Amino acid sequence: MDSDINKLVKDGAERIGLSQADIIRLGLRRGVPAFVQDTLQTQQRRRNLSWAWLDAYPARLCPQRSAKPISGKS
Repeated sequence: MDSDINKLVKDGAERIGLSQADIIRLGLRRGVPAFVQDTLQTQQRRRNLSWAWLDAYPARLCPQRSAKPISGKS
């Protein structure tokens, strides 16, 4: 465990009067769902920003090409 996290856990255990295992368990129980939710929201925002420019790009500037079938080996 990182020294700064270890210090937080020890200090929290002393202040509250719980064991270090309880502090870690309760911290994970409270922190993991919030972390997952924040990460999902960030990913969704990033996804929206990444592809939003395509909606503004005029489609008529990109001519549609017909697909040529791949026939055997050359």
